[in-house]
Amino acid sequence: MATAVTTELDSPISSLLNTTLTIHKSTPVVGMLLASDTSTCHKYLASLRRRILPFLELLPNASVTGTTGAWSTQQSHSLLEDGCGVTIHSITLPSCKFILLVPLHTRTEHERQLVIFSRAQRQLHNVFINWLEMYFDIVVRPLKLSTDFLLRFIEDYVLSCHRNQETTAVQLDFTTGIPQVRRITMAFEADDVMKFARSGQGVMSRMMQHMENSTGLKFQEIDISRAACSGGVIGADGRIKYIVGADVSDWRTGLVETSVGAIADLVWRT
Repeated sequence: MATAVTTELDSPISSLLNTTLTIHKSTPVVGMLLASDTSTCHKYLASLRRRILPFLELLPNASVTGTTGAWSTQQSHSLLEDGCGVTIHSITLPSCKFILLVPLHTRTEHERQLVIFSRAQRQLHNVFINWLEMYFDIVVRPLKLSTDFLLRFIEDYVLSCHRNQETTAVQLDFTTGIPQVRRITMAFEADDVMKFARSGQGVMSRMMQHMENSTGLKFQEIDISRAACSGGVIGADGRIKYIVGADVSDWRTGLVETSVGAIADLVWRT
């Protein structure tokens, strides 16, 4: 059953660790955004269960007898850089989990969009997206992430590793658009990455410049399709996997919150 609204940012974001997620955004919601009171969340869950339970029962070794699932909400004023409030809707059912981010106050049409993190098999994900579109009269589409965003994700992690006296290797996959060479992969060993990190900000731009000087290729003129480090793997197609410690006191979990907030900012502030 749905739980009461709280004001602490804890399990909804930390529960995204060590999972592969797809990130989506909606068109602006017309009328009321998702309500966060307990009774309304219970209605959301009951409606969603009617749609998704027949598909859950088809999963191998699924045990859904007597399962009610959970729809809970929490509020945060620290997730976004500008301190604006966000309601975090956390929906958990057997074999799937969904996180919905909703701004507490909207000033522009962009801020009436939902940001959706989905950890589910494709069929269950599609059922959930279809339910959202029907229930709230919206259209949901994958969120495309830019090369700049992917580089920012990696740089934040690299610098945090440096501050905490840890290391990370980095791998970047570039999509060229050339039939003969569709993808170029560049990999940096951890020791080399840390050499760039010691000089402070601009780690990734210096690494890109180093690649250009070494190969003669104009890497800054082609898009990155996938970026990986020991903190996670993120793709331009809106797929992300955090590979970090599950201890919520771990400094890495703060980076997960930062990147989740940055993704919401990307949707609501552009």
